[in-house]
Amino acid sequence: DTGPTGPTGDTGPTGPTGPTGAPGEGAIIPFASGTPVTLTGLAGNLVGTVAEIGFGFNVPGLTLIGGSLDLAGLTNLAFTMPRDGTLTDLNVYLRVTAALALLADINFTVQVYQSTAPDEIFTPVPGAAVSIVLPGNLIVGQIFSASASFNVPVTEGTRLLLVASATSLLAVTLEGSISAGLAIS
Repeated sequence: DTGPTGPTGDTGPTGPTGPTGAPGEGAIIPFASGTPVTLTGLAGNLVGTVAEIGFGFNVPGLTLIGGSLDLAGLTNLAFTMPRDGTLTDLNVYLRVTAALALLADINFTVQVYQSTAPDEIFTPVPGAAVSIVLPGNLIVGQIFSASASFNVPVTEGTRLLLVASATSLLAVTLEGSISAGLAIS
C-alpha cells in the first residue's frame, strides 16, 4: 500500500537564463486612401499637387514647397514612432478610377515623409519610396503594384506619413485608390 503524499518541499533555485530569442518581424503600418485620390503633374516631369495617404482617408490637393510638405493648419495623417526603429519595406497598390489617354508614361510615386523636430514640416525620407512607371493609356479598374526594400533608421518621436505624386513629360491628372503597407523593425 502507498501512504499519503507528504508535504511539498521548498522551491529550488532559479535555473540559468536561456538564450536570447530571434528578433521579431516588426510591425506593419497599413495605409489606404479610402476614397480615390487625384494627383496632378505639370509638363516636364514636375510635381503638381500631391496627396497625403492615411488610414482609410486621404488629403488631396497639397502642394510641395521646395520638396517639403507643410501641414500647418491642415489635416494631419502622420503617426509618431513610439521607439527607435528601422523602415525596411514598402508595398504600394494603385487601382485606376478614371481612364486616361496620355502620349507619355506616368511616374507614380509613394514616398515616406518625416518630421523629426517634431513640427508640421515634413520632408522625404531618402530611399524610402516606391515608384511605378504607368503607361499613358489607363483604363478604369487597372491595377498596379510594386514594392521596395530599404534600411532606414528612424528615431523615437519622429512623425511619419505617406505622400503620393504623379509626374510625366506632359501635364497629367491621375485618379485612383491607393493602399500601402510600411514595415518597421
